[in-house]
Amino acid sequence: MPHESADHFENDISSAEAEASNKNENQHVLRWSLESKLSSANEAAEKIVGELTKRGWTEDERGHFENAVDEAVQNAIIHGNWGLEHIKGETNEEYLERERLAEADSNNKKSVDITLRFEPDLVEVTIQATPRPFFNPEEVPDPTTEEGLEKASGRGMFLSTMLSDYSKFDPKNGGTVLGKFKKAGD
Repeated sequence: MPHESADHFENDISSAEAEASNKNENQHVLRWSLESKLSSANEAAEKIVGELTKRGWTEDERGHFENAVDEAVQNAIIHGNWGLEHIKGETNEEYLERERLAEADSNNKKSVDITLRFEPDLVEVTIQATPRPFFNPEEVPDPTTEEGLEKASGRGMFLSTMLSDYSKFDPKNGGTVLGKFKKAGD
């Protein structure tokens, strides 16, 4: 169930971390769900940055990964839960208006599930839209083409991939996995 407040969210992280710590000293797993609101992307990224900071990650490492997570969560919300895609011939303004209407839809009860896994020199985030829509990453248009550069959206997967050390897309389960390694000596 999506969390209503940041306080509830923080409590879930604390209890999940404590539970995970008892199972394996070298690995911590945190799980939570977010509402399908664009503000949830920033909230998730900030919470993950807080966890990285507690574990001694540098500002440079945190900043890049924060952007990768933010983009991936936005994709899960916009494309996975809201089902929005650009319609051929649609202007950027028309697309952004459909995005605004989708977020304002009071019937939108879907969520995004986040799993955050820490190992000593690795963080891995799994982001899944709920329900799990099918998508084919090979069919996502290249955002670096002239047409792609002119669109108001379409860069999320590209940016998430570029700002992570590795990424995996699970078309059948609608999930994205982003990984980042801690630099040796940090």
